[in-house]
Parts: sequence; C-alpha cells; structure tokens
Amino acid sequence: MLVPRRYIRRGGALLAIGFVWLLFLANRSVVPWGKPSWVAKLGEAGPPVDRDFATQHERPQNLTLHIVAHSHSDIGWNYSFGEYYEMWVRQVLRNVVATLWMNRERKFTWGDVAFLDLWMDDEGDKANRVLPGRAREMTWRMALGELISRGQWEIVGGTYVSPDEGLTTWWAHNAIVDVGRRFVARELNTTTRVGWQIDPFGHARVTPHLLANTGYTGLILGRMDYRERFGFAAHGDYEFLWQAPYSQAPPILTHFLSVGYAAPSANFDFDRTSLCNAEELLDELVRFARTQTRKYPGHGHVLVMMGDDFRYMKASWAFACLDHIVDKAQSPGERPHAWRDMTLRYSTPSEYLEAIRPYMAQIDDRVASTHKKETGKTQLRLHRGDFYPYQDKPYEQYWSGFYTTRPTLKRLVRSTEQAVEHVEALVAVARVRCSGTGKDIEAAWDVLEHSLEYCRKQVAIGYHHDAVTGTCSRRATEDYELRLRSAQRVAMHIGRYALQLAQSGTMDLDLDLDLDPDRMEREIKDAKASTDAAPRGYNTADDAEARLVVSDTVQPMVVTVTNANRLSAQDQAVRLHVPSLDVALIDPTTRRAVDAVAVRPATHDTGFEVDFVARDVPPLGWRNYVLVNETVAERDYARMAMLRDAFHTQTSSAGPLATEAVLEKDGTRVRLAIDRRGSGVRMSMERGSGRSEVVHQLRQYSINPRIQPSGAYVMHSFMLMYAVVFYVFGGALCAGLAASVVVAAARMQQAKSIPATRFSPMLAIALGAAVGFALAYFVEQVASVATLNRWAGGDVVSSAGLAVAAFAIGYAVSVALGARTRLCILFVYGVAAAIIAVLFGVPAWQSRPLALEGGHRMSGFRIEAGGPVCDTATVDVTDSASVTYRLCTGRSHMVEVTARVRPEVDRDVVAHFELASGGAMRSMAKQCAFDVFDGVGVTRRKYSRWTPVPGNYYPAVSHVALASGDLTLHSRQATGATCIAANTLEVGMHRSMSGNDFRGLDEPVIDDSMASITHFVDTGMDRAPARSGLLANAALNAPALAFLMAMPDSNVSLAAHSGLGAAGDDKASSTVHNGCVRFVGIQRGRRRASDGLDIYARVQLLAGDARCLDEHGAGVINVPGLLAVGPQQRVDVYAAEPGDWSIGEWQHQRPKHKVERAVSLLPGAQALFRFEVRSK
Repeated sequence: MLVPRRYIRRGGALLAIGFVWLLFLANRSVVPWGKPSWVAKLGEAGPPVDRDFATQHERPQNLTLHIVAHSHSDIGWNYSFGEYYEMWVRQVLRNVVATLWMNRERKFTWGDVAFLDLWMDDEGDKANRVLPGRAREMTWRMALGELISRGQWEIVGGTYVSPDEGLTTWWAHNAIVDVGRRFVARELNTTTRVGWQIDPFGHARVTPHLLANTGYTGLILGRMDYRERFGFAAHGDYEFLWQAPYSQAPPILTHFLSVGYAAPSANFDFDRTSLCNAEELLDELVRFARTQTRKYPGHGHVLVMMGDDFRYMKASWAFACLDHIVDKAQSPGERPHAWRDMTLRYSTPSEYLEAIRPYMAQIDDRVASTHKKETGKTQLRLHRGDFYPYQDKPYEQYWSGFYTTRPTLKRLVRSTEQAVEHVEALVAVARVRCSGTGKDIEAAWDVLEHSLEYCRKQVAIGYHHDAVTGTCSRRATEDYELRLRSAQRVAMHIGRYALQLAQSGTMDLDLDLDLDPDRMEREIKDAKASTDAAPRGYNTADDAEARLVVSDTVQPMVVTVTNANRLSAQDQAVRLHVPSLDVALIDPTTRRAVDAVAVRPATHDTGFEVDFVARDVPPLGWRNYVLVNETVAERDYARMAMLRDAFHTQTSSAGPLATEAVLEKDGTRVRLAIDRRGSGVRMSMERGSGRSEVVHQLRQYSINPRIQPSGAYVMHSFMLMYAVVFYVFGGALCAGLAASVVVAAARMQQAKSIPATRFSPMLAIALGAAVGFALAYFVEQVASVATLNRWAGGDVVSSAGLAVAAFAIGYAVSVALGARTRLCILFVYGVAAAIIAVLFGVPAWQSRPLALEGGHRMSGFRIEAGGPVCDTATVDVTDSASVTYRLCTGRSHMVEVTARVRPEVDRDVVAHFELASGGAMRSMAKQCAFDVFDGVGVTRRKYSRWTPVPGNYYPAVSHVALASGDLTLHSRQATGATCIAANTLEVGMHRSMSGNDFRGLDEPVIDDSMASITHFVDTGMDRAPARSGLLANAALNAPALAFLMAMPDSNVSLAAHSGLGAAGDDKASSTVHNGCVRFVGIQRGRRRASDGLDIYARVQLLAGDARCLDEHGAGVINVPGLLAVGPQQRVDVYAAEPGDWSIGEWQHQRPKHKVERAVSLLPGAQALFRFEVRSK
C-alpha cells in the first residue's frame, strides 16, 4: 500500500478536525458563539441567522413607521462643489420647497448646510415665482424660513459640512459646528439638536464628546464595521448610548441606520422609477419594519430613511407616491391584517428621537428625558470607544487607505487651517489692542470679521469627508485646492490689515495698503479669486519653498512675526527672499542687528534666501523687525553688520556627499549614518545624559489590481498575493513529497526493506519550519514584485518555474526523511505553521525598503550647516524620493524629518521609525501598543496580531507615540499610523492606485504629485513642561505667521506686543504653565454698548503632563488674566454653562451668564467665555 492505514487514520482525522474547525471559525452562522480573539479577522462567510439575535428587549406589537425624506449631497466627490450645485442641488432645493408648500403634512430633512449657504447667497433674496398665489412673491429665503417654522423642513447636523471624524483637528471640529450653527441661526432663525453623521468612513469618540457639549441630544450614524454591526444587532443594540471615556458630559442617544441612509429598496428610488403601486410598496415597508424590530429596543418606532445621494430631483412625483402610501396605511377600510398594527407618517429625525425618548428613559436612567423616572435600570449599551477601522465587508476590505490618499491635499488643509486659526486669534487680540475709534474703524473690523468667516467656511469644506480623505475626483481635488489657497490669501490679507489697525489706531496713515473699509473689501474680494501667492505673508510651518519675498530694498520694510494663538512665548525661524545683501535686519527694540542669521543663494530664483530666528515672540502677540538698506542703517542706526557678512560664513560649510552627517544645536547632537544595507538612516541622538537611536526607513506595500485592487478608500497589504504564491508553492511541494513516497514505496517492494532515516518527528517539524520561514522571507523580502505578479497572475512560464522548484524541494526533503509518510506530513505542518507565523507574526516584512527597489542604495548626505538657525542633511532614497533631516534652534529636542516622495503606481509608501533595539522578529514575542491623540485625550491602540496590516491602521490627526513614551512622532498633516513591530511606528506617506475599489468614486486615484511630509521625532530626552508630549504637539501645530509691510510713520510704535494678561505672571492665581492652556477658537463679537466690545473664547487645558495639574488632578486658570487690556480699560468675564461650547449660538442668543474669575478644568476639558472689554 502507498500510505499505511495508520497514517491515513491519523493524518485524515487531523485534517478533518482542522477543516471543521476552520469552517466554524469562518462562519458565525454555523455555531452559536463568536470567534476567538486570536483568529485572523479576515471576514465572515455570511450574516447572522435568526438565532443569533438575543431577546434582550421585548418585541413591540404596534409599530409606528417614521418616513424621513432626505437628500444626501456631498460637497465635492465625483464633481466639485459648484458643479453639484448647478447640476443637482439647486433644483432639488427648489423642487422640495415647492412640493412641501402644497401639503402641510409633508416633511423633509436636510443636513448639508454648505449647500444651503450657497443657495441663499445665489437665490436667497430672489422671488421664487413658483409657489401659488401671493406666495410666489416670497423670496426663497422667506419660503424656506416659513417651512422651517411650520416644522416641515428640518435642518439636522448643524455643522457646516459633515467632516471626516478621524482626520479632523479639534479646533476644526469646533469651528465646523460654530460656522454651521451660526449660519442657520442668523439666516434661517433655527437650530438643531440632532447630530447627522450618516456618511463618514468611521466614527471617532470626539464626536459624542463635542456634540453632547454643544447642546445636541441625539445622533444618527450611518457606518459601522460589519463585525461590530452584527454584534450590535445580535443584542438589539442599534440604538445605544455613546460617551467618550474622558467626557464629563452625559452620553448621547445614538441611532445606527441598519441599512445605511438609502431607502429600504430601489423600489423607493423615485428619481429612477416611474412605478408607484402603493399597496405593494406598503407591504414592502411592513416587511422591512418587522425585520428591524430585533435590532432595536422595543419602543415600537421604526425610522425609515427615504432618500439617497442627490435625490428628490423629481420631488413632486416622489411625494405624490409617498402620499398614496401614507393614505393607504391610514385608510381604515383598506387595512388588511398585515397592516393592522402599523402606523405610517411623515417625520423627521428629531421627532423620531423624541418619540422613543420616554421609552428609553424608562429602561435606562442615563437617558435624559422630561418623562424621567428613576428605575435603576441600565439596559442600553454604553459604548465608550470609537468605530475604527471601518470594514464594510469581509476579506481585508479595510477603509484605511484614505488615511493617506492625496497627502498634498491633506497638508494644504492643515496649512490653511493653521493660518486661519492664527489670524482668527490675531484679529481678536489686535481689536483689543486697537486704540482707534469711530465709524470707519468699526466698519474696517466688520469687513475683516466677515472675510474671516469666509476663510472658516473654506477650511470646513476642506475637512469634508470626501475632501481631507482624498476620496474625490481630480476635478473636485482641484476645486478644493483653489478654495483652500483662496482662504490662505484672504487670511494673510486679514492678518496684515489687523496688524496695521492695531499698531496705527487711526485711518489717516499712508501705509502700504490703504485701510479704508471699502478698499479693504475690494482687496479681499480680489484675493479670493486670485491665483497668486499669499500677499507678503506666509505660514512658517509650510515647506522650505515658503518665504517672505522682498521685491526691493530701497524703502525700509517691517517684518512682523506673530504668535497670536499661543499662550506662551516662542522662538521661530523665518525665511526671507531678498534681491541684494546690502541690507541689515534690525530689532527696533534694541536697535541692533539680528544675530541669528543664515544666508545662502536662492535655489530657484535670483537673489538670496535669508533665515533668521525671531527670539521670544510674545504670547498672543507679535514682534517687529526692520529691514533697511546700508544707507538708512548708517543714517538712522549705529553701523552694523550687513547680511552679506553672514553670507561668507554660510557658504564656507558646503561640501560633497558624506557617508555620515552630524547636526548640532542647543546642546543636542544628532549623528546620521546610512545602515549597512543602504536602505535606511540611523539617527543617534544625544542630549545631556540622554541617548537614543532611531532607524528611519521609507518602505512600500505593493498591490496587484488584478487580484485585489486598492483604491481611494481601501488599503491592501499584498497578503492575498502572498497567499496565492504560497498556495502554488505548497501544492507543488506536496506533489514532490508524494512523488518521492510513491517512488520509495516501489523500491521498498523490490528491496523488501524500509530505508533508514535520522529524522525524528520533531526534527521533521523543525525542518518544515525552517523551509517555511525561508520561503516566507524570500517571497516577502527578496523576490521582485514583478516576479510575484507573474507567479500570482497566472503567467504559465513563471508559475511553472515556481512549481518545478517547489516540486524539487519536496522530492529532496522526502528523500532526506526516508520517504516516511508521517514525517512528510509533519514536515508540511511545519512549513504551513512557519508561513502563517511569519505572515501574522512579522507584519513588517510585508513591506519592502523603498531604497532597495531596482537595486538602488543610499549613497550619502548633502550637508548644509545652517549657522545659528538650522543644520540640514539630505539623502536621496531613489530618483523620486529624498529625505531631509533638520535640527533647528528653539526645537533642538526634536529632529525634523521631511520626506519628498512621488510613488510608483500601485504602491503604498510608508515610513518606519524604529527604536534601535533589535529586529523585526521581536514582534513575534511582544505585542506593540501605541497612543494616538485626538485633540482632547489619548487613545491606546494595540496591534492585533491576527488581523492584517490594514486592519491595524488608525487615523492620526497629528500625534502618535509608543505606549512607553520613548518615541513620539508629531505631524503637521493627518495620516494613518500603526505599530508594526515592537518599538516601531509605521505611518502612511503617499499612495497611487490604478485600480478602483468601487466604493462610489468613478475614477482611480493615480496621484503622481511630489508630496512633502514632515514628522518631528521626539525620543523623550527633554521632559521640560513646555516640550513634553502633547504640549509639544500643540506648539508645533500653532506655528507663527510672518508678514511683510511698508515702514509706517515715525509716530507708530514697533515695539513687541503681548496680548496675554496677568495669567502670564507667575504670581497669578493660575496653577498651570501657560503652555498647558490654549484657545480653541477666539472670535471678536459686538457689544450693544458703545464703549466696549466682546471677545468669545474657548479655553482648553491640554492633557498629557502632570505639571499642568494641581494635587487634585485639575488645572486652575486665571481666566480674566488671559487677555491683556489697556490702562484705561477693564475686562469682565462671563462663563457659559458647563457643556455649552457653541460660539455661534451664544453670539446669536446672547443669554445671561454668571461672572467667573477662575475656573478649574480637567485635562482635555474646555469651557466657553465671553470677555467684555469696557472703558473704565
């Protein structure tokens, strides 16, 4: 016999048990229990069956169906914002208004405030000409307002756009709520208490924290990971309470849409069907409602979404059919048995939530309700986490690719936000500083505030869930970029005007830009449409190409460096471009030349680039510098060094490529060296007694679009490609083993003897493990991507070569094992176990060093010693990728690492930052944990070993750190991050995909842009309060702005100004360092009294450092001392009620508030204040 029966019994039984076990694990409907946590979460074979649903809630007998007619309108997706408005949205809004007007029972829900704003600006004040009777003379604004007052039109969400929750900063989250609610309050005299996040690709825990603290009482969600979705449904928990773990606000009642925001079926898509059989549609609604009762608590109300993307173009037809359905359900004589217990009516999300709230309050004391009765029950699920990563279906379909898609757009969004946030604070501080009064002065400030609101709106649009995510077409991307650059230009205009008003105080100065309000308005309007660079102003956090451009040096110029949105002083490097070096840069306070100056020839233009350090820029203030030519310097100042004197020192340090580079600033020494393989750079850092070493590598994941395409949304790790290769290899290997056994059996029959072997069962397993390990390493790290694509793509010649090699290996191994069937089986088990262990235990091997692709190696550094400013070293990784390492004065505890990358098609480029203490194999023995900061608190993440790499990626707004705190990365743009191995952080950099993941975007994302991505590497060598962890992150994301202005008249003071009041005094009543506090929105308001003004500000205590807290774990802040006023002014501070953060609504309603002198805040918490500045 070929194989002895005992081996068949043993091996067959073992294989059968393994097969059944895998079947159980792969299909939850087979067994009544869930999968073990260690099983690879590659997907479920099908949805849960009826017995998977628990009976925690009683099933209601009578049902009320709430028909919610709505239209979801993305701001920019396959088309741009303006194109969607012209092609669909304007007509939808017109048609729905006209249709609702005909029947007061009809209701409609709208959640996209930006389109309402655009419509009101376009047609809001025009007569509608479509409504009957006298109503035809009403403007569209009046008609919409009337429908809102009737309760027929409900605005939900209230945010200006529906932002992506995971990639949006905390300031932007608050601003998006402010702008949206301010618009609906001012323009439509309404508000909302229902959150509306039905389309973002995952949900962050800051969402319930923000909404609960801005007056929201309910939330509608549209997406949830499919495994979580089944888990929630199995216990009837599609309505639950959601609360962030760091939130002091009550949990928010949340409703999850079981079938998304579309209608129950295509039969209700009235824009695309002309059929309307009311009886059949009503039967379908009844069946749908019955299926929903198991998934929700037993209150008897069913929310039925009736809409989809850009629907209700045929609003008249849609509502006519819905009228028939409602009438049919309400007709007593026509109600068959199936409808007897059903009630059907038009509704809105707020009506639905109010209808279920009494029942919810009865079963759970944590639900706030006017019908509250203490029952001691807590039957509703309390969810305290987030919903990331999002996977909509099985088999590595994780929506983690959008964390990295279109990185250039992500950087532009953040850069624009930084400029607008800074200018917002600058306008508020400058208005307090401005000594001028009069009608023209107030008109000028009104122009600036109105223009600033335009900038906030563009930033909000940039954070839409199809914008910052990059999940938009090229035409939509270009539109987003135009809007953001327009907002940057306008913000810089506003900043310059605000500085001039603050430092002049009058309207009769002959400055570089006329301060007449009408002239200002014209200039800002031109800036919106212009495509030129920002007008003599720039964000110091922008890339190396950004600078102030001095066109000539004949007239003296003023360089103003602002620090308006930080409560602590900072040093900031500033870059100028000058045509000549016969000029001096002077500090007007000391009347001396600035000493920290570095000069070099301009790279892409004539002239010279000048770097200098603005020292000690005051908090909430600015510092001025004067740029004068040699003649003026000799006449008005003491003779001093010209910029040409620094030029010679700078150029003398240039040199050829070096194998090592040393960067040194302020007591920190960083030695850079290319590793032995030429694939990465070792950064050895020394500061005082601290020592650390980080290995930095650019790596890439490869994707085969024919096997498993990635697109704008989904990320794949090449695991399926590897699996196909291993399958082919494994089949041929087993064939080789079997062939050897057959040959040996024939020989045994002739020789009548069994060949001897030295291998024991354990040695056979070990041999198999060694072969499997070597194979996995070869496939994942050695074989070229082209070869793997041929092997897995069905290329006959290549696949045959692989199969022949595997067959030969199997045959040779079988001979070595003496053709013993048992040993061969154990050998196969060893191979399989090793491959699985490497695939899931060493995920770092699934990507490859970018530098080694095509036989490249890093060769050396280009060193640029920056004198007193920055030391720089650059290394070329490939022809389309380079990395620059910088160490700068004022930030020497962190190394600035900037990668410029242009990816190949079907590549995901990532960066590895590894604390040098071992290799990738350590990840098999140690699980990695890392922290992500969302602007309020820190979320601890752990790498799940049995989940593919894309399922371990999480959104990172700007901060990710090892759980140990020994390695922290700060970023100035959103990205995705994971901890790919012990002590190793991996962050997404760039990606370009020729495939389409078919999630709605009509085109692949082939992005060949050269993206510049910067990370600041902090190894914790400096634990000073202002530089530790989250405080350093807040400082990096509040960069200074620099402005260039003409020299004013001699009666204008150019002294530095600080807007920080008594809180800056160490003897003040504050118990926290100023670096622990920040403004999350500060806006100028208007007082009714003529002798003062209002400033609205949200104050947040940053988390992450014990030195920000007192012995009770809180920080006491002297709020009145946060804002400096003049000697003839006084300031009174009014605090909003706890949990009331909305500046927009407070400005509109102006309620009375209690005066506060000092407040105590917990880490991450914030409060809203109104500073009333009056004359004494």
